[in-house]
Amino acid sequence: MLSFWKNILVLAYTILIISASEEVEQQIFLRSNRLLYRTGCDVVSNNPAGDEGYTCGARIQWLQSNENMSYYEASDQVGNEFPDVCGPCRRSTPVSTPSTPSPVLAPSETCEDVWNHAAGVEEYTCGARIDWQKRVENMSDAEAKNFVADEFPDVCGSCRVTSGGGGGDESGGGGSGGVPSQRNKCGIVAVDPNVDNILSSTQCEQYGWSQTGDNSMACYINGRRGEPCVLDYGNDRNPRWMDKNPADCKGDTLYLWDEPYTDREIMNPPQHDGHGAWKQAGKDWAEYSQRWSNELTQARANGLKVTSPMGKYAELMDNIDAFFEGCEIGRGGCSDEGSPGYIDVIGINVYCGSWNTGCSDAVAGGYCCDIAASWSCNDIKDKEFGRPVYITNWSALGAEALPDVQLRAIKSTPKLFECGSHVVDRVYWYGAIMYDETPRESNFLYQKAGSGTLGSEWKDICDEINNAS
Repeated sequence: MLSFWKNILVLAYTILIISASEEVEQQIFLRSNRLLYRTGCDVVSNNPAGDEGYTCGARIQWLQSNENMSYYEASDQVGNEFPDVCGPCRRSTPVSTPSTPSPVLAPSETCEDVWNHAAGVEEYTCGARIDWQKRVENMSDAEAKNFVADEFPDVCGSCRVTSGGGGGDESGGGGSGGVPSQRNKCGIVAVDPNVDNILSSTQCEQYGWSQTGDNSMACYINGRRGEPCVLDYGNDRNPRWMDKNPADCKGDTLYLWDEPYTDREIMNPPQHDGHGAWKQAGKDWAEYSQRWSNELTQARANGLKVTSPMGKYAELMDNIDAFFEGCEIGRGGCSDEGSPGYIDVIGINVYCGSWNTGCSDAVAGGYCCDIAASWSCNDIKDKEFGRPVYITNWSALGAEALPDVQLRAIKSTPKLFECGSHVVDRVYWYGAIMYDETPRESNFLYQKAGSGTLGSEWKDICDEINNAS
């Protein structure tokens, strides 16, 4: 018996030693990483700057304490005010000084391409430096990428986020997806990761922005903890959609539930038909908008728009009135422009398929995407929603919808905008998993099609649309 307890004590002591050594190793790693970014400022930290004799370090600390600046903001200001003494503290060139232009990167080079490239004499990779800034300095994904890109432009320059911060992230970072689009007429629906701990910005980067070379496109995934700009009955379980704070959405749009009819049985209470599901969604939005009224009001002041639930074309046309009815019952103010619950945009999912016939170059008798786009646009116009419309899903569906057919849908996109100004305001390419007979991943933007990929073709057609608007 004594031998047994002796072995237990030895085992516990061994675990304690290992844990302690791992903690020491982590602290050494953090200190060494902090030195990577602060060595220059540390050297001059005790140098007097200015007639008062305050040191560079003291001035930085004062700005942090009294002006609520971050370390980097304070360092930049002090470095710029006293360049001869505290210059090493700044991480960027003063506005008045012409900056050296960043090297021109190959169009195909993305942040993912350079993620594992060593940067700096210490040979930490771009990815390791970005992760460290997010973890230790509490930067958003976009802030961390821009910081590292600015520090090492020759190696990590393609990680720079020029807009967004979507995803969120913030280009989604910290879970703030739906990255701001600066009113780009095009967007992307990225692949649902099927887990809660992956940010929408990660998915948007991998399956959207890196494929188009344009991170000004709005992008979202269907719910989950990593996507704060979408409410979803099925995917939002931790936290529930009701517990998502709209202030965490840093994009320009908050998207309500995708196809409520599909999730009718998991609603509370469960519903049995489309009318009931959409009416319940209206009640749910009224409750949500009342709970988060202050946050929604502030987000709206910063430019946030809210969509209706996003429905398949026929489903939405049949049931959108039921949504507004439910919202009115719940006193959600969906039609009151000054209300936190106002619905700014109607979200409609439109697809091109074998049922779209009548063109001379039909595929398997259908997939006349030009006809589908023109008809949809004019029908939306006739509906007179009194609000702009987002086509929140657009792609080709069906067994014949291979990448070349998906390209037909992309090429037809301008026709969705031809039925008059302010009818359709944005179109999102559906680049996520299809759950019907459509060949798996045939709509993903990395697929080769036309003169490049679906991603490059989407970018080209979107440039045409944006330039025409």
